[in-house]
Amino acid sequence: MFKTSLPAVLALICVFICGCNTQQGPNSENDVRVVSLSPNYTEIVYCLGAENLLVGRSDACNYPPESQSVPIAGQYASPNLEKLYTLRPTVVLSADFIDDRIHNELLSRGIDVYRKDPKTFDELFEAIRQIGKRVKKEAEADALVKKLQSELADVQHSVAQNTTQPPRVLVVVWHNPMCIVGGNTFVAQAVRLAGGVNLSDDLSKQYVNVSPERIVEYSPDIILFPQMEAGVTAEALLNYPGLESVPAIKNKRIITDIPGDVILRPGPRLTEGVKMLAERLKTSE
Repeated sequence: MFKTSLPAVLALICVFICGCNTQQGPNSENDVRVVSLSPNYTEIVYCLGAENLLVGRSDACNYPPESQSVPIAGQYASPNLEKLYTLRPTVVLSADFIDDRIHNELLSRGIDVYRKDPKTFDELFEAIRQIGKRVKKEAEADALVKKLQSELADVQHSVAQNTTQPPRVLVVVWHNPMCIVGGNTFVAQAVRLAGGVNLSDDLSKQYVNVSPERIVEYSPDIILFPQMEAGVTAEALLNYPGLESVPAIKNKRIITDIPGDVILRPGPRLTEGVKMLAERLKTSE
C-alpha cells in the first residue's frame, strides 16, 4: 500500500484546512498590498471584494480560479522571502504554521502579519473581521459573517426537525496511515452542526493517526472521507484489512462526494460543506 509519513499527511491536510468571483484590478502604490499564504484567507479576500489588493499568494491557494493569475510567493507555511519582498506587501495573511523566525522577520520590516489558524466557526468569523479591517472592507466582512451565521442557523433549524437517532460519524482524512480528525476542530463542529455525533471528540489534537483497531472501537455508522488523496476512492476503506466489522464499512456508508477544500478548509465555503454534510447524513438514514 502507498506509504506516507505523518508530517507529509499533516502538510497536505493543512493545505485543505487551511469563492466569490470578481476580476482583479490595478493596485496603486498607496494601497494596501496583501500577500496571502493560506488558501482560506485568499478565499476571504476575494469574498470581501478586495482581490485588487492581493499581490501574492502561496502555491496552495487554488480558489477562486481567478486567483491563479496572482504571483506565487512560496509554499504554504514556507514563503520564499526573497520573492515575497519583491511584492512589497503591507499585509501578510498566514495560518500559524509559519515559524516564529519568519513571523518576526516580517514584523521587523514593518509588515502587518495576521497569523491565525481558525479552529472553530467563531474563530473563522473573527478572522473574516480581522481581514476586513486590514483590507478596508469592514462592512463587507460584517455582512459576510452574518450571511454565514444565517446559513448555519438554517441548517440547525432543519436538523432540529429530525427526530431520528443522530448517526455516529468518524471523519477520516487519510487512509495510509489512517488519520482522523480530532474533537477540537471546526470539522468536528461541522459534523455536530450537520446533525451527526462526532466520535473522535475524545481526541484533543486536530489530526491523529490511529490503528484499524481504534476505528473498530469507534464503530461509526458513517465515515466522512473527503477527497484529498488523488485517485483514492471509498474502496480504499471498504477493502482496508481489519475494518470488516465496522458498521459504516459493512453497510457501505462512506461519504466521499464532499470536496476536501470545502469541508476541511476554514473559509467562506465551510457553511456550504455543512449543508452538504447535513443532506448526506439525512439521506443515509
